[in-house]
Amino acid sequence: MWDRNYIRFDINPWKEYQLPRPSSRLDLICVAVQPMYLWELDAAGALLFRWQNQGVLGEKISDCVWHAGPAAERVVVGGFTSLHVDKRQTLSFFSNQQGGFRVRCPTNGGNLVPDFVSALQRWRGSGNGEETRVLQCPLCGTSHRLESLDFSPPARFALGAVVLRDAGGAELTEWARRDLMTLLGELAVVACRVS
Repeated sequence: MWDRNYIRFDINPWKEYQLPRPSSRLDLICVAVQPMYLWELDAAGALLFRWQNQGVLGEKISDCVWHAGPAAERVVVGGFTSLHVDKRQTLSFFSNQQGGFRVRCPTNGGNLVPDFVSALQRWRGSGNGEETRVLQCPLCGTSHRLESLDFSPPARFALGAVVLRDAGGAELTEWARRDLMTLLGELAVVACRVS
C-alpha cells in the first residue's frame, strides 16, 4: 500500500521505492543574532498592533498567533498565512528541521556534524546551561561556542522567534527587516520546511 505522503519512484523494473514528498510549506523563523538577546513582550505587542493597523496582520487566533492580513506582502513577497510569536524561557536551537545540514568548524572548515549532535544533546541534557554550550573541534583543538559554528543551511540559538508560517518566498522585504529589528535588534532568518 502506498502512502500519499510519499512519491512512488520506479528505479528499475524489479524494485519500487517510496521517497518522502518534499514539503511545500516554508516557515521563516526570525530570531535575534545575539543568542541571549532579551526582547520584551511589550515591544512585540507594539509591533503586532502596528502591523495589524497597517493590514499586515488580520484576526488574532490565540495569544501568540495571528492570521495574515491583506497587506502581508509588505513582509515577504507572496505573503504568509499566519504569524506566531514564539517567546521562550530558555535558549533554544532553531533549524530547518529536515536534517541534512552541515556544521563546520569556523577555524578550519572541518566537518563537525557528529560532534555537534553530541554537544547539542549534552547541552539539552544539562538543562541548557551556558557552560555546556561549547564544542571542542577534534581537528584543531579549538573550543567554540555552539552558536559560533558554521551552519548550512543557517541555524540559530535564540530565546524566541517571530515565525512567518507558510511564507510565499524566502526573503523578508527591507521594510519588514527594519521593522523586526525594532524588536529583535540585529536579526537572522532561518528557513524551515515543515512536513
